[in-house]
Parts: sequence; structure tokens; C-alpha cells
Amino acid sequence: MQSVKPAVRLLDLPDELLTFILSFTINPTPLHHTCSRLHNLFTFHPVVRATWLSCQYGRKYALFNPWLHIDHPALDAATLLILLNTGADFKYSPLWPSNPGEEDEPTSGDIILELETKRQIAWDIICRVSRRQPSRRLSQLRDPFDLWCWAADRNDDISILERLVAAGADVNYRHSYAVHAAARRRRADLLTALFDTLNADIPAEQRKRVEWESSSGRIGRHSITFLLELLEWAPVNLIMSVLNRFDRVVYKDHLVFLQYIGRHNRVDVLTSLERGKSTSRSDPFVMNSDAARAIFVGAAEGGHLALLTEMVLKYSVPIDYDSSLALRLSARHVRPAMLLAVLSLNATLPSHHESRNLAIDLLSWGTPSCIVALLDRTDTRGPHPAIESSTEFLYRLGQCGRLDVLRTLQTLRRSWRLDPEGTNICLIGAAAGGHVELAKELVEGFGARPGVEALKAASGGIADTHEVILYLMPRCLPALETRDWGKCLIEACGIAGRGRVKVVKTLLDMGGRKMVREYGARAMVSALKTRQDGVADVVRKAMVGRASGERKMKLVEIVWDYDRSEGSLSGEEGAGKDGKEWEFLVPETSREIEALAIVVAKVVLKRKATHRLCGDVVRGSKVEDFFRKHHLIPLEGVQLVDQAGGAAGWDGWLSGVWNKLPGNWFDDQTSGKETGKQQKRSLKDSFGAPPAHLI
Repeated sequence: MQSVKPAVRLLDLPDELLTFILSFTINPTPLHHTCSRLHNLFTFHPVVRATWLSCQYGRKYALFNPWLHIDHPALDAATLLILLNTGADFKYSPLWPSNPGEEDEPTSGDIILELETKRQIAWDIICRVSRRQPSRRLSQLRDPFDLWCWAADRNDDISILERLVAAGADVNYRHSYAVHAAARRRRADLLTALFDTLNADIPAEQRKRVEWESSSGRIGRHSITFLLELLEWAPVNLIMSVLNRFDRVVYKDHLVFLQYIGRHNRVDVLTSLERGKSTSRSDPFVMNSDAARAIFVGAAEGGHLALLTEMVLKYSVPIDYDSSLALRLSARHVRPAMLLAVLSLNATLPSHHESRNLAIDLLSWGTPSCIVALLDRTDTRGPHPAIESSTEFLYRLGQCGRLDVLRTLQTLRRSWRLDPEGTNICLIGAAAGGHVELAKELVEGFGARPGVEALKAASGGIADTHEVILYLMPRCLPALETRDWGKCLIEACGIAGRGRVKVVKTLLDMGGRKMVREYGARAMVSALKTRQDGVADVVRKAMVGRASGERKMKLVEIVWDYDRSEGSLSGEEGAGKDGKEWEFLVPETSREIEALAIVVAKVVLKRKATHRLCGDVVRGSKVEDFFRKHHLIPLEGVQLVDQAGGAAGWDGWLSGVWNKLPGNWFDDQTSGKETGKQQKRSLKDSFGAPPAHLI
């Protein structure tokens, strides 16, 4: 009986045989995902990766292949060293000149021809190794793998670059690409090795070249830009090493260099320059008045107070240099400590108007000591009043909730007192900003009297003013009328701020049934204009609640769809004459939408009508974001629409609705003796005329 040999599994093979099998797979990624042993072989053994690259792209020409790229998973520094040690070729000529634009180089046409020729030669070599046919169109051929750029971008050791340079590579290939890559990665060790060991050039501007004298040859005019970038992060030794490569620097660039020293607060670089400075006046790095002013400007831009103060006190730079640059920049970049120091150094303040604006801006971010120092420096003589007593300053103080500034002014400036008018102005600002603590301090400590203006400001504030309204409302309640409640409600619905729903609910609860009946429709239209669906729904529910128990009204729903720009009137049972539906075009321009809002507000005014809003209703899979607005108006309004249904166009329909509204529709006190013309005039005087294109 013949014996059956047991089957040998793939994973039971030794590593050498698995490596040989793995090297012939076109894409080893699926094997990595299915077998942890193969994954570990390919990931942790550079010999396996080098073998796979040699089998795929050819041992000698693997580093030419265009399918290699910067982030290739099989290529790293260890794999590259194995390929180089096993005979991989990398001494190819660059595909473009190292430094184009010089006199001894060919013209642009010759460069293009040479580029295409080199690309074709490289592809012929690759295709012979991999048994592929090259494309006939040279424009479709990819460039061979750029080993130098890969080593500059991905290598953390200078040894590979040193090996390439020793083999004949140009260290300044592609305009000192290796230097740019090391600076971009902020590798000071690589930059030091490139400059000191490989003698790389400083990157130069490629477009315009001006002769500069340097120890490394001709350098571009804008080489100073690379030096300025180093000031952001490089150590002082590297900066001085790069700086010493210049034998002469243009004086204008010298001032820019010093300005960047001040901007980045490089005191170490400045100290090194002072220690090695020359006594010659022609040396651009002598610390003279121009150099001190350049550093002063940079320190003001960067907000470095210690360096700025040193330039003022040690080198006598005027604090008002460059039109009070330090004062303007400290205010622009929100630096209260620097602004206080500049004021302490007797900086000249701008005009009274600009000083007042600066003091008002300081209330939003400045410290109390900084604000008081600015107010102490302002000139109170002349026709201008004191800034701290102006209406704008007091309102801003309350709006920002600066209780600390109020107490500091009361303590340090004994001559300053808040009069009743100023206290009320500050209270209005505190109500608008939603600052309860400041409002309590003003009412209980300074004797402010809350009124309608404070409650109206709290209702129309962008901040969450619910707590302020709850605090002010009991103190304002005796003086409030229905008209005042209505104005506050309209203000609250017309501003898209924080906590609007809570504010509107509070106003609706305190305003009473009469306020909701008279001003609910206007408030709803204001909420719809600002796209506050939740607020509009709260007002609608309040109107429904107030109308419950009263005379029943049959309502008709006006529906329009913004996507289709169509609308319809759908009546309930018994609505209109025969319960039919009327269709009309919905306005698309802002002017017509405004006119529609006016008509809706007039129609539902003083009527037990409701307004319902349904948003984001999805109808099927084809119509997304289906948005509808439902306006419920009284039955009388439907009859008016029916009477105006014969008018031509939307403008005709809207004009017909307006003209057919009776004068006493809105004013119950209108005398019956008035003619229809007088009644319409009373309507327009009370609620405003319709848009001009409808008259």
C-alpha cells in the first residue's frame, strides 16, 4: 500500500523560503492582512523588503522605477542601504538642471529635448528589466524615482546624503532642496551637517539673481529670506553659522534682519551680534540708532515688552516712534500689559476722539489698571467732556459687565461720580449684555431706576438675558403698558440671540392676553424674518392658548414650498364659498416677501388667529429638505383672497388684498362716520403704507 505524504502548509516553511516566495508576489498587502507571520516578515525585516523591490523593479535599476514614491511602504533607510550595498545603481543624471538660468546652460528648447531624452533612456532601461513595452508618447512617461529628494524628505540621518554626494550627487540639486527640506522639518542637526560637512549653499531666489559676495560663491538676492525663517526656531549657533557665510549684506536687509530679531524675541542672537561686532561704522551689524529702532519695531509687532523697554531705556528710542506704533499695535493685538507699559513710558495719546474710542474698546479686554491709566492721561481741559462720563463709555461699561472697572473708578478717582442719568445708561448696557450682577449693583448700590428702555434693551440683546429680565421685570411692572410689552416682545423675536425661547416665553406669560392678541402676529412675523422657527412656534402656541374659550373661528392655511415656488390655499370644512383650493405664485424676491410679511401681519392683527410653522419635512427620497411654512389666517381673510382671486399676477393679488381691507379691520375705535378713503388713510398712518410698487 502506497503511503500518502502529509501536505506541507505554507506557514510551516522556513523564513528563507517564505521570503523567496513573497518576493515574487505582485502585491503582498493581501498576504499581510491574512497572515501575521508574513506581515512581520515584511514589516520588521528590511532584507525581505529589499528582495521584494529587487524582484519587482530589477536589482540594478530598482531606484529608477517611477512606481516608487515618497511614501512607498517597502522603502526606508535600512532597505535603501541594503539596495545600495547589493549593487543598485543611483548615479543617474538629474532630469532638470540643478541651477537653471546661468549663462553656460543650454536654452529652454535644448533643456526640454534633453529632459525627454533622459526620460526615454530611463524608461528603456526599466522596461527591459521588467519586460514591459514603453509608451511611444514621451509626455505620458513618468519621471524616474528621485532618490535625492526622498533622502532629503524621509531620512533622519545625514549618512545617506553623504554617501550620495560621495558617489557624485550634487548637494545643491534642485536649488538646495535638501536644505529646504531640513528647514521645513526644523532639523537643526541636518542643517548643520549640510552646511559644515557637505558645504551646501544657502537657498537662493530662482527668478531674479543679484550678485552677492559670499564664501560659498554667488548667492541669490533673497537669500536673506531663508535666514529670516531660521529666526523662528533655529538655535543661535546655526543662525550665526549661516550669517557668517555672508561677506557683505545689503544695509536694508540688515535692518529687516534686526526687525525679525525683535519680532521673535531672539535676545540670544542679538547678544552674539554685540559680542562679535566691529568698531567700524561701515559694518552693518553695529548697534546704532537705526538698528535699535528696527528692533523696537519688531518687538512692538511681536509683543515682547522686555526687549521693547530695553530699546527705549538703553538706546533712547522714542516711545512715540513711527506715529506711536507701540501704542497702536498693543491696542490692535489686545495686549493690556504692553499698553500699560507704553502709557507708563509717557507715550503721546492720539486725539480726544481716538482716545475715547480706545477707552471704549479697552472695556472689552483691558485690565482696570490699564483703563484707569489711559483715563488719567486724557486731557479733560477744553470743550470735550470727560471720557468716563460720556454716554458711549457708560453704555459699553454696562454691556461688557465691567463691575471691576466701576469699582476701580469709584476707588481711585474720587472726583468721579455717577449721576442718575449715567447710572440708568449703564443699567441699559448691563441689561443688553445680560449681566445680572452689575444690574443688581447699579440698582441696589447706585440707585438706578429700571424702566422700559432697560427691559427693551434686555429683550433685544444678543446675549442670554433671561435672568436679567426676571430681575428687572418686577421693578418695571407698575410702569409697563400693553404697548411696552408688545415692543419688548417684537424686539425679542426680531433678534437671533442666545436663549430666545426662554425670553419670549417669559414675556408672553407676563404680557397678558391683550398683548398676545394685539402683538402676537407681528412678533411671529419678526421671528420668521430672522429664521427662528422655535420662537415662532412658541408665539403660535401662546396665540392658540389665548384664543381658547373665545369665539370659534374657521381658519384657512396658506402653504408655500420654497423648492417649487408654488403655493395653495387649502380650506377647512366650510371655509370660503365652496371649500375649494386656490393656487398662486409664491414671491421669490426679497421685496415681495417683505410685502407678504406686511400683509400677513395686518390680516392677523387683533384676531384670534394662529400661525404654525413646520420645518424640515421630508417627502420621499427624491425631495430632501422639504421646507414648508403654514400661515393660518381668519376666514374673513380667505374671503378677501377669493374676491381678489381674479387679479392678474402676484402683485395684483397682493394689491387687491390690501385695497379690500376695511379701515376698521384694525382699529375698533374708528368712527363709523368716516368714509372708506379716510378709513384706509387711518390704516396706512397706523401701520405704514404698502410697498411702493403696490400703490
